[in-house]
Amino acid sequence: MHDILLKRHGEIQFLLHLLTLVTLFSTILFPPLYLLLASLLLAEFSWLSFLIGKAYYLYKHHYNNISQLL
Repeated sequence: MHDILLKRHGEIQFLLHLLTLVTLFSTILFPPLYLLLASLLLAEFSWLSFLIGKAYYLYKHHYNNISQLL
């Protein structure tokens, strides 16, 4: 699993998620923070898309290598 998804990448995703959550709750009290919230949501989903794409590429690469051995 750590060959496909590095622990550091998971930690970055978790940190982005926490920051987004804190900003979401802060936006309730301070509505002008919605631009920060929108930026964090964009960053979080962009990072997640990057990780999914990377995992797909590595999975396909490993699958092709295993298929050649069989």
